[in-house]
Formats: sequence, structure tokens, C-alpha cells
Amino acid sequence: MRDPRWEQVREQTEPDQSTYWGRVQRFLKLTDMRNLLVGPRQLDIHRDIVSKFSMGQLDPAVSVQQIVDARKACDAILHKDTGEPVLLPFRMCAQAPVNTLLTVGLLVARTPREVILSQLFNQTFMVGLNFANRNASVQLTNSQLAGSFAVALTSAITAAVGLNTIVARSRMSPSTKDLALRMVPFVAVSLANLCNVTAMGFAEIQQGIDVYDTRS
Repeated sequence: MRDPRWEQVREQTEPDQSTYWGRVQRFLKLTDMRNLLVGPRQLDIHRDIVSKFSMGQLDPAVSVQQIVDARKACDAILHKDTGEPVLLPFRMCAQAPVNTLLTVGLLVARTPREVILSQLFNQTFMVGLNFANRNASVQLTNSQLAGSFAVALTSAITAAVGLNTIVARSRMSPSTKDLALRMVPFVAVSLANLCNVTAMGFAEIQQGIDVYDTRS
């Protein structure tokens, strides 16, 4: 039996994905940093509310706003396939603060050692992010994870060190050279992320993923 509060909750938690603004609203909901403050005990309460609400067994005394808050927290914290909490640094709500730190590290790196370390931290995070938010219907082996990490890290370091060397030896003006050096991390990370996502998702391409009809 559907809960009588269903339509009110749906309107506030399920923006129309066929529109641009609806997709923006969903993105803002998932990246809301306030969800970083949700502790294990509060998460259990949210999960209980969402579970009982979906079965039509929730206490009528629970307000629509409480249900909305619970659904938003669960959407931002729990893995869609496993139902388990995603490790804190890899949650969508942690992307802004974590990526700010990583981006600063990439931008200030100048020497080969600094470049390698900054790319190592960044690609370690990216592999963890892609794995933590993967489609769990396809199992990844340790060798596949290691291969993805190696491909991403090698491509990032090669691009970053290589481009830094080329720019440093160029005959550009000092101001142009400084600007070009600051752009190198973006090029290197873009290339590495392309390799990373391709390698991590190759098993999904080969085997396919489970797809469900939400109307059934």
C-alpha cells in the first residue's frame, strides 16, 4: 500500500531528469556537503524511515520533511546496488572539499617529484572513487583494479612530466610559460581519467549490467 505522503515526498526528492534544471537539482542534492555530518546512528534512523516509507508502514506522525531529509541522506550516502554506505571520501557529497585539496596539490606541483606525488594522490583517489561508486552487478577482480590504477597513474605521470618538460624548454615568454605550466595538470588528469574510466568500466562493457524497470 502506497503511503499517502508519497506524492509530496516524490516532488521534493525526485526532480524531473528529462529537463536540464531537474538534473541540476539532482546533482545539487547528491553533492550537498551537509550530508558529511550525518553519523552512523542518524543514518540508521534515515534508513529505517525510508524502508518503512517504501513499504507503506511508516508512522503517520513522521513529517514529510523528515522523510525528504531521510531520502536525500540515503541517496547521497548509500550505494545504489549494495545499499551499504560509500566510504566517506568517495561520496558525492565529499567531492567539493576533497577535489579542492587535490586540485591545489596539482597546481602547485613544479618539480618532477612534486608532480609525481600529486598525480599519485589524485589517481589513487580517482580509482577509489570509481570503484566505490561502480555498478555492483559486475564484479571487478584485484588484477583489474591494479591494472586500472597502473594505466591511470602511468598516463597521468607521463603526460604531466612530459608536458612540463616541453613547456619548460620552450621559447615562450615567462608569463605565457607560467600559464601553460598551470594548464598541464588539467591535461594530464583529463587523459588519466579517460584511461581510468575506460579501464574500470571495461568489464561492464564486456559483460553488461543489470537493468530494472522501476515500474514493475
